[in-house]
Amino acid sequence: MEGESRMNNEINDLEDAIKQAAASLEAIGRALAEWRLNAAAGRFAQSLGAMGVELIEMGLEAAAIQAIQSLEAVGRAIADKDLDFAARDAAASLGDVGRAATDRGLEAAAMQALTSLEAVGQASAAKGLDFGAWWAALSLEAVGRAAAAKGFGSVAEQAADSLGAVGKAAAKKGLEPATEQTASSLAFLQLSAEDLVNLPPDSAELSSSMIPEYESRLTESDRASYQRFKDYYEANLKQFRAVRGI
Repeated sequence: MEGESRMNNEINDLEDAIKQAAASLEAIGRALAEWRLNAAAGRFAQSLGAMGVELIEMGLEAAAIQAIQSLEAVGRAIADKDLDFAARDAAASLGDVGRAATDRGLEAAAMQALTSLEAVGQASAAKGLDFGAWWAALSLEAVGRAAAAKGFGSVAEQAADSLGAVGKAAAKKGLEPATEQTASSLAFLQLSAEDLVNLPPDSAELSSSMIPEYESRLTESDRASYQRFKDYYEANLKQFRAVRGI
């Protein structure tokens, strides 16, 4: 028992040290964004993402969540400085961590990756960064489909919710490629959920429609831009089902 307790304490100390290191790295990434160093900021985001994946593989979920939050902060700083390619790297890296967390069954880390992806996607869309918003949609879809395949209903639902938020922001800014991609990603995510027969009870609504619950929370001023996204979504879903003979 004493040996086990000592090991747990050492693991906790390690996680605390890593969390502090991630916070320090965040400051460097934000500085690179502030200096508008697009390539360097993008590579730094990739490094933070790789760190997050490694922490997931080690089972250090608390430290991984800190790395994800730091990557989100860097990604938002990147978007704020209009660094589209670096925003893509941040979104793709968050997707890598989210998929790793889902594969390991670490739902809290997966949920954090999704909410962070939503934040980076929305920040990218608000600044007119089509590439960043587009990659956020792809990453949200990838994590959501992985979650649906594992039967993680709440994680898949969060992915759908986040796609709706990014899609609305992209449509509001008039980013056609990003709007179409978020709509396509949401349709693919729904079809993935419909293909699964062993989802837990809290996933049941995924097999009907991912639109109504999110739509009910929109403000009146958001409805026009969201309708554009919804139209794309419904057209994509209809097309995908036709191709599959559903």
